[in-house]
Amino acid sequence: MQQKKTDLFQTAVILYSFILTVLVIWIHAVDPEITVSGFLRLTGGAGPFLQELLGSCLGQIAVPGFFCLSAYLFFRNAGRTDADFYAAKWKKRIRTLLIPYLIWNLIYYLIYLAAGKAQPDPETFAEAVLFHRFHPVFWYLEELILLTLAAPLAGFLLKKKAAVLPVLLISYLAAVFYEWLPFHLINEDAVFYYLTGAAFALHQGGAESDLRVYRRMLPVFTAVYVICEIVAIFFPALPSNVLFFVIGARISGLLALFSAVMLYVSKKTPVLPEFVQYNFFIYAVHYLEIRFFQLGAGLVFGTPLPDGVFAVLYLIMPVLCISSSVFAAKLMKSRVPKLYAVLTGGRA
Repeated sequence: MQQKKTDLFQTAVILYSFILTVLVIWIHAVDPEITVSGFLRLTGGAGPFLQELLGSCLGQIAVPGFFCLSAYLFFRNAGRTDADFYAAKWKKRIRTLLIPYLIWNLIYYLIYLAAGKAQPDPETFAEAVLFHRFHPVFWYLEELILLTLAAPLAGFLLKKKAAVLPVLLISYLAAVFYEWLPFHLINEDAVFYYLTGAAFALHQGGAESDLRVYRRMLPVFTAVYVICEIVAIFFPALPSNVLFFVIGARISGLLALFSAVMLYVSKKTPVLPEFVQYNFFIYAVHYLEIRFFQLGAGLVFGTPLPDGVFAVLYLIMPVLCISSSVFAAKLMKSRVPKLYAVLTGGRA
């Protein structure tokens, strides 16, 4: 029975991560000529509407969802949080996070260098490899690496159950009023999402397969998400900072989504298709794929794209990116499996 519960949780994690990956693609497929305003457009065409619905509203739970999940998996089953625990976790993250981060940044630099859009000098090289200058979507991995290094501090702050709510509240307020802070070592709202995941792992991890918990969480967090989104969409100029509701929507939305996924897999016990396990590779290459498909559509239909064409392209962009990414991943796994393993940190 315990093995079955573990399998259900792992299946839920894979499916949840895949859904977040789809949302990430919609976030990055936005047309830069159409501003994503942060509130839903009800007019202006199908393209802007879909872009703001999927990219600005639903899509905004994607990266917070990854931060929260990463922290949960880091601290999951943490019977202890001593030096040996962190050393073992850091050793694994060197392979799964740091090395892929550096290599993918190098690959993107070489691509831009070959295209004549990067300079072959030491300063540009360092900015590209260490700070993802030509791979902007990897800001997430940079933040996650920093948060992983700071994990002992998170574990210390959240060690006592009585400290959880005060710590989360302080981190939430820091994310809302980040402009008041004198410096920004790590993205403040990322810290809040990461601490939330760590707190769940340290103090509620034993209930991760208790379906009663998810049945209670789903309606509560869905209601909070809807309320926060309504306020953020229709009342963006409230005197109280709108980030209260934006960040509230993101954290409640990601928790509601995971609850829904967990209840789904427990009821359906699905055998997930193979392509859902290629999340990291998809994440690493989708930025270039989106630009390729947008460029191709522009050559065929002209730029700017007609509204209907953009809407269809935007809607199917996850299908295009996932299909091409999985094809490339499978080809690499069969031809250069060791290189593929390094690029993905041993995933899939």
